[in-house]
Amino acid sequence: METSYFIGIDYGSDSARAVLCDEKGNIVSTSTMNYPRWCEGLYCTPSKHIFRQHPQDYLDVLEHILTDVVKHCPNPKAVKGISMDATCSTPGFVDRHLQPLALKKEYFDDPDAMFLMWKDHSFVEEAAQITALCAQWKEKGLSKWNFASHCGSNYSPECYWAKVLNVFRRRPDIQAESFTLLELCDYIPVVLTGCHDIRKFKASHAAASAKHLWSEQWGGFAPDEFFDTLDSALTRIRHNMSDTNHYCIEPAGTLCAEWSEKTGLSTSVVVGVGNIDSYAGATAAGVNVGTMVMNIGTAGCFMTEMPSTVMADKDVLGVFGQVDGGIRKGQILYEVGMSAFGDMFAWFKRLLSYDTVNPETLLFRLGEEAKELPLNEKIPIATDSFNGRRSPRPNDALTASIMGLRITTTAAELYHALVQGAAFATKMNIEHLASYGIKLSRIMAVGGVAHKSNFVMQTLADVTGYQIDVLDCKDSCALGDAMFAAVASGQYATIEQAVAAMQPGIKKTYTPAPKTQEYYAKRYAKYLKLSNFTEENQ
Repeated sequence: METSYFIGIDYGSDSARAVLCDEKGNIVSTSTMNYPRWCEGLYCTPSKHIFRQHPQDYLDVLEHILTDVVKHCPNPKAVKGISMDATCSTPGFVDRHLQPLALKKEYFDDPDAMFLMWKDHSFVEEAAQITALCAQWKEKGLSKWNFASHCGSNYSPECYWAKVLNVFRRRPDIQAESFTLLELCDYIPVVLTGCHDIRKFKASHAAASAKHLWSEQWGGFAPDEFFDTLDSALTRIRHNMSDTNHYCIEPAGTLCAEWSEKTGLSTSVVVGVGNIDSYAGATAAGVNVGTMVMNIGTAGCFMTEMPSTVMADKDVLGVFGQVDGGIRKGQILYEVGMSAFGDMFAWFKRLLSYDTVNPETLLFRLGEEAKELPLNEKIPIATDSFNGRRSPRPNDALTASIMGLRITTTAAELYHALVQGAAFATKMNIEHLASYGIKLSRIMAVGGVAHKSNFVMQTLADVTGYQIDVLDCKDSCALGDAMFAAVASGQYATIEQAVAAMQPGIKKTYTPAPKTQEYYAKRYAKYLKLSNFTEENQ
């Protein structure tokens, strides 16, 4: 029998990668490319938390990584499906033909017309306004629901409507030119299928439910009157969005002639509905009831599931996402985590590497030095909120603190403090979920940090008290997409079957060291006090 092949594409914060694998999950080839303009620092103002990405970067990268993996395929005609994910919420302004405004000459170098990256936190004011209105709508009896309840009753500046509102208020020209906004995870399927009509477009259920104030509970989107209260321009955009959305196991269409010619693939190749990157990675690692998957990269995204019948209409305050059917029907996917995980360590590397001969190995060397440090009070205590606090007590404007600095404090001690801060935040999120009856029996880890830093992973195990298994796949999100492609194209009937057939093994296991428990328990109590103090006095 002919071997079938599937392609998964993961659009991350700095680069995109593609994985080509067979129906058993054996990876045949991979390809990665950085976003060219992004890596030059174009269109971003970090001091103002402004991070924008150009759609031409997405297209250039897509062509490179797709053609690269296909040329290594033993039989390109046997490629049956392509699915993809992206950072979310990363929406971009498009015209009525679903083409990005930033690809037009007059907006080509205009950051406001580009894709508004998930970690762009220049929308805090609008997010707070939306959060307040969601609460008021319920308090005044205008709705049975708080429309932000599926994102912990806190609408983040990382999410869709806060971004739309901010840009529209400042840029009436962009408001006039925009038909709607597409999430990056929706835009790539539009490109690959050649879709130019919103009526034929298949929106991602995961993105709509987690980021767009959409829920089956209240019949789709919040009502027009809600959006009118914010700005009537939002109501027009809402009406130009798809009223229905689709699960990631569904096909969005088939590969269009243009991309068939570019890649050498058949126009019969199924293109799956788009997904959120962390959801795809969680799928590859086997997220389920009792199993949390930590996707640890630029941010920290921690996901687990509970049966819909058990949780019913129970909302969990402070979570970043609560999506019924986020990965599979009948299961609610819960996401908590941190807006800065690897980003926090990258900041520290930048801080020190101005005088370093080999900056790329700096964090590894610091980790090697830090793990030899005695566990004592000489190590400072740091909080993790370098880009706000995502959960369990959302505060998008919260800054980080470091306590206990001395003139003798070493770089390794300070790095140890940052790693502890990330681990303490992880523990706080796990305890918060447990308080709602969402308890864990297993933790899996995926993402760049999980593969690169033994020190970080061992600290996570020691602080949380859980054994942590690292999935033996560096491109877990892309592999998860390949699994969804296998279902969308009919290779497997369910995502459970695809995972069972295609999931890789465990690369490494980190077991908590009993001797560290008392030390970290005391440090955790101090971390909580410092976090509270920072929030009260910033």
